[in-house]
Amino acid sequence: MKTFTPTRLALTGLLLSAFCLTARAESQGPQLQEKAVSKNLNQPLVVLLKSDTCAVCKKIAPLLSRLNKTYQHRSQWVTLDLSNRKTLAQAEKQVKALGIEAFFEKYGNHTGIVAVMDPHSKQLLTLLIAEEKPEKYQMALDQALKILNP
Repeated sequence: MKTFTPTRLALTGLLLSAFCLTARAESQGPQLQEKAVSKNLNQPLVVLLKSDTCAVCKKIAPLLSRLNKTYQHRSQWVTLDLSNRKTLAQAEKQVKALGIEAFFEKYGNHTGIVAVMDPHSKQLLTLLIAEEKPEKYQMALDQALKILNP
C-alpha cells in the first residue's frame, strides 16, 4: 500500500485544480477579445447577446472569435452576458454606458444574437440571429465599414 506524503498530496491537489480550471475554461468556449469601446465613430459596434446555457452561443463562439481577431482593429466588440443575475446586472451597466437601451429593451430577452450597430446613432445596421455562416458576418461587417467610412 502506497502512502501519500503531504508534498505528494499537495502536488496532486495542485494538478487537479489546474486541470479543473483548464477544463472549465475550454467548456466555456473562446472568449472574444474586447477592447474598451472608444469614441471612434468609424468602427462598427458589434454586440453579442449570450448565455452560458445557450447552445447556439456555444456553437458560434469559435466563429465569432475568429471574426473578432480579423476585425479587431476595425470594429468594437461587446459581449452582453445574460447567464445569471450578476452578469445581467453587468450587461445592463454596459448597455447604459453604450447608450443602446432601445436595442437591449427589444432584444435583451434573447441570446445567440449578434448586432452590428452604428456607434454614433446607435442604429441597428444588421441583426444576425443564430447565424452559423461566416460569410454573413463578414458581409455585415464589411457593409458597416463602408457605411461608416464612405
